[in-house]
Amino acid sequence: MKRLSLGEITNLAEIIGTVAIVVSLIFVGLQIRQNTDQIAVASYQTGLRFIHSINELTATPESADLVIRGLNDFDALSQIDKAQFDSKLADLTNDFFAARQLYLQGSLSAEEFAGFERVMAQMLRSPGAVQWWATTGNVFPQQYQDSLEDVIRRYPEAEPWSEYYEYKREAH
Repeated sequence: MKRLSLGEITNLAEIIGTVAIVVSLIFVGLQIRQNTDQIAVASYQTGLRFIHSINELTATPESADLVIRGLNDFDALSQIDKAQFDSKLADLTNDFFAARQLYLQGSLSAEEFAGFERVMAQMLRSPGAVQWWATTGNVFPQQYQDSLEDVIRRYPEAEPWSEYYEYKREAH
């Protein structure tokens, strides 16, 4: 068996090193692709969570009744109803901000996020939501407060949900 010279060993080491670098780059590329796919899934799930929060507002007759009354006149709600209404709108607001964060990171399209903003503007322009926001908005971080005020300003034509869910008290 022939012994390899030092030059041949060096050449062989360079070839092995090159192959190792190529394999490493392929691995990194696959990891980046997998991470990109995971971000896309997270964006999709966040969008669905926001939509689900909207649907949950009126998922049951009791919830729908509370939300309709709250959107029309938050101040007229009982303490318990105010707490439940606050919880529902706070959940929706938090899900909106999760979607906003993905939008700011470039993981949610401007078109999709504009739809979410319009929905928030419609909700926040309802008289009861205006009362709710005036009462509880200060518990949110300042950036949330500023952002929601901006959303309200940018969608002045958004029809308030209260007009869609007009509540009329029935005589008994």
